[in-house]
Amino acid sequence: MEPLVYRPTFVRVLSVITWVLLAVGLVVTTVQDPVAGLYWAPVIAFVAVGVLTLFWRPAVEVDDEAVTVRNLVRDTRIPWPRLDAIDTRYSLTLFAGDLRVAAWAAPAPGRSQALRQSRSEAAALQSLGTNLQHGLRSSAVPNSDSGGASLMVQARWERARMAGPPPGDPPPVQRTWAVGVIVALVVTFAASVVSVLLG
Repeated sequence: MEPLVYRPTFVRVLSVITWVLLAVGLVVTTVQDPVAGLYWAPVIAFVAVGVLTLFWRPAVEVDDEAVTVRNLVRDTRIPWPRLDAIDTRYSLTLFAGDLRVAAWAAPAPGRSQALRQSRSEAAALQSLGTNLQHGLRSSAVPNSDSGGASLMVQARWERARMAGPPPGDPPPVQRTWAVGVIVALVVTFAASVVSVLLG
């Protein structure tokens, strides 16, 4: 099956709007005063990279072999046989042995969002076998970030379990740093500091 990526629509829209505003601001400043535009360019670049890091980059990805949690500057790839449990109490959180990985892209909602759950949503959850007698944790509501991402992960995890374990030992959990993002943050921050000092 095709890989699936969970990233809230709101943050994608917010990121694009912010980048457009930054680009327009830089162009206008440069047209009015080329020197000022030169000084402000590193600061705007740092803000743009910050938006990428905080909002655009975080995601939860699933494919036939594993689930990958992309956080601010670190990625964790957990093969399905290594995944032990899923929780949504504070955010989508995956457990693999002693490892606990919380997804920045799938935070749990506040109380107000849980109160807005409609009767139709409750009926749909009951039809899927969800026991609502003692209430539903707000973080598990499907229209929340944590709940929506959790359903995506659980569905693909269940398919992997039904297919059976692959031959041999499963690959280990992989944790890698997003070197490119870290370098971009450091470089643009340093350039911003120099630009502000010189300005």
